[in-house]
Amino acid sequence: RHRRNPLIRGIVRQCEKICRAYDNNDYYMYRNGESWIIDRLARGPWRGHRPVLLDVGANFGEWSLMVLEKTRAVDLHIFEIVPETFRTLQTNMEAQTGHDSRLELIPLGLHSHEGRVEVWANHGANSAGVMAHPDAGQNSCISAEVIRGDAYLERTGLARVDYLKI
Repeated sequence: RHRRNPLIRGIVRQCEKICRAYDNNDYYMYRNGESWIIDRLARGPWRGHRPVLLDVGANFGEWSLMVLEKTRAVDLHIFEIVPETFRTLQTNMEAQTGHDSRLELIPLGLHSHEGRVEVWANHGANSAGVMAHPDAGQNSCISAEVIRGDAYLERTGLARVDYLKI
């Protein structure tokens, strides 16, 4: 009965903004805090060693590219579980960085065990998860390969990870 009341509509809009802010469903890195973190990482709190960063669920590589834009003195291990998205990630990284030896592109996901898992790929938004995205029209369930983080470190000979972005 009061839906058209301008005061009520204003209150509803403010409530919706508060809910969105609380959920932090904001993928814009300059607004959601990710660029702030990258700026801090670029200042080098590493105490004299070259940092190892893992970008897990890299999507198209925007986060990793922003890291490389801010600092070149890092080793990046970039994971993407969805094969279609991984191919786009590869193309993006090669176009922006060439074949940079500091980058490792890994077509796997990290998990508590090794093997295959079922994930829902949201092809419209280029994301994946353990459940179908409720707003996506292009969801499909795929089988994808995963590895344990410890196993990956053992295989690659990495002694430490300085920053894990998931």
